[in-house]
Amino acid sequence: MLQFFKSLVLTLQGPCFWKIWVLLFTCAVYKAVHLEHMSGVSTEAFLMALRRFVGRRGRCSTICDDGTNFVGAANILRCLDWKKVIKYGTVNAI
Repeated sequence: MLQFFKSLVLTLQGPCFWKIWVLLFTCAVYKAVHLEHMSGVSTEAFLMALRRFVGRRGRCSTICDDGTNFVGAANILRCLDWKKVIKYGTVNAI
Protein backbone atom coordinates (compact mmCIF):
# COMPACT_ATOMS: atom_id res chain seq x y z
CA MET A 1 0.00 0.00 0.00
CA LEU A 2 1.29 3.49 -0.85
CA GLN A 3 0.57 6.64 1.09
CA PHE A 4 1.93 10.18 1.12
CA PHE A 5 3.02 12.10 4.19
CA LYS A 6 2.37 15.82 4.27
CA SER A 7 5.15 17.87 2.79
CA LEU A 8 8.18 18.39 5.01
CA VAL A 9 10.85 21.08 5.03
CA LEU A 10 14.42 19.79 4.91
CA THR A 11 17.23 22.04 6.20
CA LEU A 12 20.89 21.25 5.66
CA GLN A 13 23.53 23.35 7.44
CA GLY A 14 22.19 26.80 6.81
CA PRO A 15 19.31 28.81 5.46
CA CYS A 16 18.56 26.62 2.42
CA PHE A 17 15.17 24.93 2.57
CA TRP A 18 13.77 22.17 0.36
CA LYS A 19 10.20 21.02 0.38
CA ILE A 20 10.01 17.23 0.15
CA TRP A 21 7.31 14.58 0.35
CA VAL A 22 7.63 11.11 1.83
CA LEU A 23 6.15 8.06 0.14
CA LEU A 24 5.26 5.27 2.55
CA PHE A 25 5.40 1.66 1.32
CA THR A 26 3.87 -0.96 3.61
CA CYS A 27 3.83 -4.74 3.26
CA ALA A 28 0.82 -6.56 4.71
CA VAL A 29 2.56 -9.95 4.71
CA TYR A 30 5.75 -9.03 6.57
CA LYS A 31 4.41 -5.86 8.23
CA ALA A 32 7.38 -3.98 6.83
CA VAL A 33 7.53 -0.22 6.29
CA HIS A 34 9.75 1.57 3.77
CA LEU A 35 10.00 5.36 3.30
CA GLU A 36 11.13 7.10 0.10
CA HIS A 37 11.63 10.84 -0.24
CA MET A 38 10.21 12.67 -3.25
CA SER A 39 10.77 16.14 -4.65
CA GLY A 40 7.10 16.52 -5.60
CA VAL A 41 3.89 14.63 -6.24
CA SER A 42 4.29 14.39 -10.01
CA THR A 43 4.10 11.15 -11.94
CA GLU A 44 7.82 11.31 -12.73
CA ALA A 45 8.73 11.76 -9.06
CA PHE A 46 6.55 8.80 -8.10
CA LEU A 47 8.05 6.56 -10.79
CA MET A 48 11.59 7.46 -9.63
CA ALA A 49 10.66 6.67 -6.01
CA LEU A 50 9.13 3.37 -7.13
CA ARG A 51 12.31 2.58 -9.08
CA ARG A 52 14.45 3.25 -5.97
CA PHE A 53 12.14 1.07 -3.87
CA VAL A 54 12.29 -1.84 -6.33
CA GLY A 55 16.08 -1.46 -6.53
CA ARG A 56 16.39 -1.81 -2.76
CA ARG A 57 13.60 -4.20 -1.81
CA GLY A 58 12.71 -6.08 -4.99
CA ARG A 59 9.62 -6.16 -7.15
CA CYS A 60 6.15 -6.18 -5.59
CA SER A 61 3.44 -8.56 -6.69
CA THR A 62 0.66 -6.02 -5.97
CA ILE A 63 0.69 -2.24 -5.68
CA CYS A 64 -2.29 -0.25 -4.47
CA ASP A 65 -2.87 3.23 -3.08
CA ASP A 66 -5.55 4.94 -1.00
CA GLY A 67 -5.78 8.09 -3.08
CA THR A 68 -5.94 9.29 -6.66
CA ASN A 69 -2.43 10.76 -6.77
CA PHE A 70 -1.04 8.00 -8.97
CA VAL A 71 -3.58 7.91 -11.80
CA GLY A 72 -1.01 9.48 -14.14
CA ALA A 73 1.55 6.80 -13.29
CA ALA A 74 -1.03 4.10 -13.99
CA ASN A 75 -1.75 5.66 -17.39
CA ILE A 76 1.96 5.75 -18.26
CA LEU A 77 2.40 2.12 -17.20
CA ARG A 78 -0.55 1.11 -19.41
CA CYS A 79 1.01 2.87 -22.41
CA LEU A 80 4.35 1.09 -22.15
CA ASP A 81 5.40 -1.33 -24.85
CA TRP A 82 5.51 -4.37 -22.56
CA LYS A 83 7.13 -6.57 -25.22
CA LYS A 84 10.18 -4.29 -25.15
CA VAL A 85 10.17 -4.19 -21.36
CA ILE A 86 10.03 -7.99 -21.12
CA LYS A 87 12.77 -8.36 -23.74
CA TYR A 88 14.97 -5.85 -21.85
CA GLY A 89 14.33 -7.72 -18.58
CA THR A 90 15.17 -11.05 -20.16
CA VAL A 91 18.38 -9.79 -21.75
CA ASN A 92 19.52 -8.12 -18.50
CA ALA A 93 18.39 -11.00 -16.23
CA ILE A 94 15.85 -8.90 -14.36
